[in-house]
Amino acid sequence: MTLSSQKTSILILAPSYDITFKEHLNMIVSNDGAQAFFSPFGFPIHGVYDDYGYITNIKRDRNVEMIEEYFGLDIDSILQNIGRERDTPKNIKHKELYQTLGITYFRTEVLEYLERGWDKYDLVNPNKYTGEERLKKLLDHIENNGFNVLSPDKLVELVTKKVNKTISDDELLLYSNHLMSSIKMDSTYIQRLTKGNMFKELPITIDFKDEILKQYTMLCELGFGLRKNLIPSNYGSQEDNWTSLYKFNDFVNDLLVEDIKYQHERWGEDSPKDVEEIINIHKAVVRGRKINSIL
Repeated sequence: MTLSSQKTSILILAPSYDITFKEHLNMIVSNDGAQAFFSPFGFPIHGVYDDYGYITNIKRDRNVEMIEEYFGLDIDSILQNIGRERDTPKNIKHKELYQTLGITYFRTEVLEYLERGWDKYDLVNPNKYTGEERLKKLLDHIENNGFNVLSPDKLVELVTKKVNKTISDDELLLYSNHLMSSIKMDSTYIQRLTKGNMFKELPITIDFKDEILKQYTMLCELGFGLRKNLIPSNYGSQEDNWTSLYKFNDFVNDLLVEDIKYQHERWGEDSPKDVEEIINIHKAVVRGRKINSIL
């Protein structure tokens, strides 16, 4: 998607357990949707693409402030050095994790398209075993306890005290909350359940409710709707390739409509409501092309 001087959103990516493709050399087969290789780390960062691989006019919001606080640097320094291990700022916090991160770019309007419907979830009485139920559990947990999982050293200390029966009431509560947080990590929609899971690493509070719902919706649409994976952006894809993209999309849409027509005939009355509308609109587009070619 062309980004040249356009509104652009960057998403920081944390790598999954294995990004070598060695298990996916025939086809990418995964139940993790868009997160087969990378998961989000934080929420989208919005600005304007400057044609040099960076964004300017970054919107200051609580997500940007949270990421700056976590790494101890300004957002420009954080974004500009991701993926460049030798340029890692010396004074950055969480250096080991930082050096594993990647970034991907979205045209902001495209990201907003993928987020459509984020405000339609029933989070009061969701049906069982649905995404809505999982979201409600996640939001409830964030509001009540958060994901303040203890560091390994602190955990060893508390376990030792518990075994020796020298643990205080406050320490026992801290230990119990850790166990509950660890158990409930799988209620997040982030596939990374170990280090790199943003709900474990970042101080995400219920104030981020809207951002959480938007991100969950985007991941579902990207992974299960469009069958796309989160990966770092391809170099050069942000250039002024309008005509090539437009012609390619026209060609692909022609193929898609032929597939839709075939399935439409097979489904009959069970065909989705918007299928016939798509076919009719495409007929008008093709007719318009023929007329223009004659004029």
